Parts: sequence; structure tokens; C-alpha cells
Amino acid sequence: MERDFSACPQMHVSSVNTMRSRLEMIAKQQGMGFHITDDTCYLTADLFYLEVVLLPCGGVEEVKVAPHGGSPAPSESLRQLLRLKNFAAFSMKLAGLFRQYNIPGDKYTSFALFLKKQTFFFSFYHLRPLVFCFYTNLLLPFCPSKVKLKLFTSLQSLWKDLQLMSLLPREPKDSHAQLDMINNGRIGCLMAGKQDCPPTIQFYINPADVKQTSDSPFAFKEMEAVVQTAQVTLGVSDVNHKLQMASVIPQPPQLDAQGNPVFLPLNEVPNETLPACFLLKLQPAVPVTVSFVKKLSEITDVTMLDVDLQWAPLPKLLMRGSLSANSHEETLHDGDPIFTVSLFGGVMHRYIFPGAAWDAPERKGTAMDSIPFTHPAHVPPILELLRQQCAFNILLSSCITPQLVSSAGLVCNLHFEVLLESDTSFSVTFQQPDTDNLAVCKGSSSISSDISSSTDHTPTKAPKNVATSEGLDSSTRTLSTPSPGLILPSKSSSLSSPALSSNGHETNSSSSSSAPAETVAVVHPQPGTHTRSRQSKAHSHAPIDLLPDHTLLQIFSHLPTNQLCRCARVCRRWYNLAWDPRLWSTIRLTGELLHADRAIRVLTHRLCQDTPNVCLTLETVVVNGCKRLTDRGLHVVAQCCPELRRLEVAGCYNISNEAVFEVVSRCPNLEHLNLSGCSKVTCISLTQEASLQLSPLHGQQISIHYLDMTDCFSLEDEGLRTIAYHCPRLTHLYLRRCTRLTDEALRHLALHCPSIKELSLSDCRLVGDFGLREVARLEGCLRYLSVAHCTRITDVGMRYVARYCPRLRYLNARGCEGLTDHGLGHLARSCPKLKSLDVGKCPLVSDSGLEQLAMYCQGLRRVSLRACESVTGRGLKALAANCCELQLLNVQDCEVSPEALRFVRRHCRRCVIEHTNPAFY
Repeated sequence: MERDFSACPQMHVSSVNTMRSRLEMIAKQQGMGFHITDDTCYLTADLFYLEVVLLPCGGVEEVKVAPHGGSPAPSESLRQLLRLKNFAAFSMKLAGLFRQYNIPGDKYTSFALFLKKQTFFFSFYHLRPLVFCFYTNLLLPFCPSKVKLKLFTSLQSLWKDLQLMSLLPREPKDSHAQLDMINNGRIGCLMAGKQDCPPTIQFYINPADVKQTSDSPFAFKEMEAVVQTAQVTLGVSDVNHKLQMASVIPQPPQLDAQGNPVFLPLNEVPNETLPACFLLKLQPAVPVTVSFVKKLSEITDVTMLDVDLQWAPLPKLLMRGSLSANSHEETLHDGDPIFTVSLFGGVMHRYIFPGAAWDAPERKGTAMDSIPFTHPAHVPPILELLRQQCAFNILLSSCITPQLVSSAGLVCNLHFEVLLESDTSFSVTFQQPDTDNLAVCKGSSSISSDISSSTDHTPTKAPKNVATSEGLDSSTRTLSTPSPGLILPSKSSSLSSPALSSNGHETNSSSSSSAPAETVAVVHPQPGTHTRSRQSKAHSHAPIDLLPDHTLLQIFSHLPTNQLCRCARVCRRWYNLAWDPRLWSTIRLTGELLHADRAIRVLTHRLCQDTPNVCLTLETVVVNGCKRLTDRGLHVVAQCCPELRRLEVAGCYNISNEAVFEVVSRCPNLEHLNLSGCSKVTCISLTQEASLQLSPLHGQQISIHYLDMTDCFSLEDEGLRTIAYHCPRLTHLYLRRCTRLTDEALRHLALHCPSIKELSLSDCRLVGDFGLREVARLEGCLRYLSVAHCTRITDVGMRYVARYCPRLRYLNARGCEGLTDHGLGHLARSCPKLKSLDVGKCPLVSDSGLEQLAMYCQGLRRVSLRACESVTGRGLKALAANCCELQLLNVQDCEVSPEALRFVRRHCRRCVIEHTNPAFY
């Protein structure tokens, strides 16, 4: 049963078994594997593993982290958390480590599964470094997928190049070394990734937030809360990119005339074209402008799709980052937001952001949390762009974020209008006190991230009411009185100034006053311009709008659930099409943080609008890995989906028997049920109410054909007996790692479920020969059988299977150490249609057994003999000579000569040979 450690960060641990139990629950909660030796626990993932050495009293002696292909390194932070019994913090730290090594790639192979098969590694780990070197260099390349390995190698090469770039000399621009490194360094301040934390780049901090009056290190540490950082990682891409597989910096490193690092051409170093790209994950997200996104695409050659970005006015994005800004926001009659900023000394300012100007498409922004790139040369210009944007955001935020908590009783001194001038500057226009003049202050952020401002001190006295003349040239513009957004007198009557309608543009004109003739004034844009642009957009149609409905429906039918919901938000036509019942035969939800109960409730409620209270079209619900799914979500499915045929809730460990009972009772057509990892589920049965309503003849039967209860640790013999009694139509049953099951449970299974074709009992270590005798009663139906690591099984049990299951196609007996050549011979003679056989780690299987296989099972296609110490080249040659259809042969850790492997390759040209012999290639 999984437990939440957040509520009780410290638990009492008094023994080794208790500590092992705690670590195993944390590993399962994070989706990791867990293995135990004498005094060591291993928490395994795809590309790293954790080694925890325990003391006899339950304490922790040492914690080590080992990345893929690397040596274990001590982790003091993880060790300290376990010594303090702070399991909540340890689990959070482990989750961050898991995300660091979560390299995208195909999922056909898993490092955790690989380590489960490598029991010899854990048994003989004390023989390091010899055994560890052998494991690292020969075995590890076969465990994760090739794509993951390539991506991990590429990411390591990038980290190495970034570290080299950070060490290259440069001219300092600030007296404070660390501040200069962060704000002016080529790649900022690179925080080298340790074994339990990812590499991080600190690239910007507001100099005003750093107390530079003190030289003590403690004063400088106060800036860590406001420093802008980026984590260097990888992300999946819809487009293939050419990525480095080795360093692209020559040795020794060189600089060009501008002081930039020199890089080797990518074609001159090992590279791979992969469906991924590097990522700078920004923490926190940075609001950026449209021009920023365009410049970024020019630097990286990676197109940023508009559908992935949510655009909004830049002030609104900055306002979201200020918790106190909302309480000081007002609104004009025309919708322009006003922010009241209280300054020290009892001074109050009000800043107006004209909506018509900031809502323009070219002036909008988006909060960017990750930036894709494909080469280390892209990092310096990206950081320069980010520094420029951060400086601009800080300057603009000073007009939004209040400086004091309370502004009660203060009288507003000045009103300002804020407008965007360019990509790096904006103007703040205000009326000078006691005059009718307008002054403008321009704030800009330079490339070096220094914030500067300049004020035009040449104001001109403006005529109060000057109308435009129709006879004037179109290029001549007359200064009007300031916009109502700038001057807010106490009387509401003066809000609508008649002079505003005269022009509303920036003006350069001469006056009879003694003041200089040039005036800089910024007011609202002309409303008519925006009205015309909106009208023109209304008459234009996107090319996709020309497609007929049936074509769009065909396109939508290939979209996943979350993308289909997004399409429903585009326009009314797409809304009606996206919710067409024909598109909703399947719901697929993923994500550990997804509120699955709420998502299911909202979706079913919308789908029930046409047919009240029921979704007649919904047949499949897949919510694998949604750890927040509870019984409430399944109750909604049971009540609203009577036509449900397939339900997958793998890894949803909060589900209990009650919810499963209700689903199978209310969904009579349910045929496929995946409950793997649901550790609270102990059996499957109808609810008492449903049993009473049905007839005695059919009331106890459930129509499930496929049932997966892998890792349902609480399943016992009585629970399996109940399942067999209520599910007589089962054809596929998977009970992997249901460690409490015994031979007695299989007797009920064979008695009530005679149609089973596939049965998996892997790692059910209490199952023995008597259990296999009961399984053999399935006779002609059984096609697939897995009894891997069932160490109690011997030739006796295998003889029963061979005699009564002649149509067997697949057998996995890996780790059954009692199996010998005699059992293999019985199997070969009685099951001539055998296609796949795994007898790895069966030390008593030798060439004699292989020769009998080759003689009687000539249709074999997949054979695994991994770690079969008695197998030599003679047995392999017999297989290759008789089994010409062989497609896969695993002889890793076998004493096989290169000549025998070449013989196999000559006779079975389509065969993939997995081996650990460095002389064969």
C-alpha cells in the first residue's frame, strides 16, 4: 500500500526491514524499481540508480548515486535526509533526481527492468571494481533504448562544452566577481550538476537587489531568492535535429576576434539526427515579447509554434507575478487598467496602460518557461536576449508593483501613461505640476542588461483646445490637450475632453510661447485605426476554415483528448465539431499532477448533454499513471459509461475494491481491465446490490476477458479464487509480482477459467510444481506461459506443462534454477510448435537440451540463454543448423566462442545476436 509521506515527514524506523519497507514504498511511488541485497537497497530508474547501504539497526551508512555509465558517487544531502528519517524531503529530492534523468525516448526497454534481470550484479557487487567495470562496459549498453542512450550522450557532451565555455577568459565589467559572472558571463554562472541536482545556469539578477555595500559572503547570499536561472536538459521535438555526440570545442579552446568561443563544424564531430532538442528550462518563467520570439527563432533555427504559446498583454503577464498588484488595480470607463504605486515619503503615483496600445498583436507577450536550441553556440546569444528582456520587465514592473503594503489616506500626486516605444524601451508621459506641459520619460534596457532612463526636459506649453483643420496637409499634426488617461481631475465632467477627438497623435508644432518649439507627447492611439483592423480581420478567413466539416472531423479523430479539448476553445464551429459524439469513443488522460477526478467529471458531464446522465459512445477510458485518481473518479465512470469496454488505471494506487466493484457491476460490457500497480485492489467481484438484481444463472459472471493485476501486492489466494469464480471468460491474465499467491490459488483458476490463453506468474515465488500441474489442466487453450523467477519450479512441473499443453507457443522460465536438460527435452518433444523460449539463468541447461530443442522445435524464432553457464558453441550450432527461422538469440554471459556466433550468423541471416563477447562484431 502506498503512503503519503508529506503528512508525516519523520517516521520511526527501528529495524532494517522497516527501513527497507519505507524505501520500497518511496521507490514505487516514484515509479522506480527496488532491489535488495544483504545490507544494500537499490532504487533503479532508466538512466541512474540509487545505492543505500544500511546498518543492522536500521540506520543509513551511505547513499550513492550512479548515472548511466558512471561510477557511484556519495550524496551527502540524501544520506542526511535518510538519517533524519525525513522521508517526505527525501521523496521530493528523489523526484527531482528522477526528472533530471527523464530523458525522452522509446519505452520498449527500461533500465529498471534491466536491473531486475541483473541479479548477479547485486550479488557480486562487492567484487568491484572488476565486476563493476565489466557491468558498465559490456552490459549497460543493452539496457536502455538506443534513442535514450544517444540523447543522454548528447546531453552530456553539451554539459561538457558549457563547462569549457564558462572557463574561457573574458574582460570583467563589474567589480563584484559573482555578480559580473551572472549578468555578463557568456553562459552566466554555471552551477555544475551534482549527482542529485541538475546543471543550472544563473544568468540575471537585478543589481538593485544585491547589497554591494558589504563584502561579506552572507550579504551576497540574499540575492538567491531573486536570481533568474535556467536548467539545461532535453525535450521531445516534432522535427528531427542534428545533435552533437561529442564535444564541439577544439582542444585547446580558442577565441575569435570578438572574444567568442570557436566551435568545430558539426559535421566534423560525431552527431546524430534525433527527434529532440536541448532545452533551457527557465525558473521562473520569463514574460517575453513577440519580437523576442522572432529573434530567438533566428538564433536557434527552431520554430516556435504559436499554438504552443499563450499570448496576452505584457503588463498583465507582469501583473500575475505580483501578488499585491491586483489589490491596487483600478479600471477606466474604456477598460484601461490603472495601477496605484505608493512610494516612500507619502508620495503616490498612478500609471495608466492604454489597452488599445498594449492589446495590439505586435505588442503582446507570452510567459516562456523553456527555450529550445540545438548547439552550445546558441546559449550566449540566448542569454543576452533573456537578460535584455529581464531588465526591461523589471523596469516596467516598477510601474505595476506597489512599494508599500498600505496606501490608505494618501493623495495621488502624479498620473502617468505608459506606452511601448520599441523592443527595448517604453515611454512614461505625464503632465508637469502647475503647468499645461507634457513631459516624457523613456526607460530602456541595453544589451548589457544595464537599466537606463532619459527624460526630455524641453516641454512646450500646449494650446488647450486646438482643433484640426481639414485643409492642412496630412503630415501636419496638431498637439491636443493630454488624454483623459493622463489627467484625472476630481470632477467626472472633465474626463471627456473634446480636444481628444481632434487628433490623439504625437505632435511636433510651434507655439507663440517662449518655450522651445519641440514637444514630445505620447497619448492614446487613434481608435479608428484599431476598429478598421478588426473589421478587416473579420472578413478574412484562414485556409483551414475552408475545409468542410467531415474533413475537420477526420483530422480531429487523430488528436488525443487534451488536444481535442484545446481545439474546442478556438471558435464556435470548432467547438461544435470537437464535441461531436463520434470523436469521443475514447478518453486518454496522462500526467502525475493531473487532477484526474475533476477531468473525468468535466468530460463526462459535457458528453452527457445529448443523452442525459449517460455517455453511450464512450467505450474506452485510459488514465494510466494518474496518481491523483481516486474512487470518486471511477464512480463517475461507472455511473455515466454503461457501454464501457476497456478501462486502464495502471499506477493509480489510490483505487480500492469498492470502486472496481462498482465499475464491473454497472458496465456489463467491460472486457479489458488493467489494474497493474493498484496495490489496494485485492479481488474483483460484483457489488451485493448488482448480484441480487441478476438471475442466479448469470448473476455471478463478469464479461472480462483481459485482466492485468501486475504489482497488486495485496492479492492473495482467496482474492484470486473470487476473481476466477466471477470472471469465467478470462483469456488473458497477468499476475506478475503478486508475491502472496500460492499453488492453491491456481487450482481455483484452472477450475473456473478454462479458456485462459495467456498466463503470467513471473516473480510469484511461492508457486511451484503443484501449481504448474494445476495450470496444465488448461490443456489445449494455453498459448503463453511465464513463470520467470519462480524458483520452486523443477523438471516435474515442466513435464506436466509439456504433456497437457501441446499448443504452447511462448514459455518464459528465466531464473527457474531447478530446470534441467530433461525438462527441456520433455518440452521439446511435446510442444513442437514452440516459437519463443527463455531459459536464461538456468545453470543446469546445457548443449544436450539445446540439441533436443533443435531437433523437435524447428520453428523457434526467439531463444534466450542468458547466463546459462553450461551452454557452449556445440548447442548453438545445433540450433542454427535446424532452426532457420531464428530471429533473436540472447547468449549474454555465456562461454561461447566467436566462431560459434559467426556460424549462427551465417545460417540465420535474419537473427539478431545479443552477446557480451568483445571478439565478435
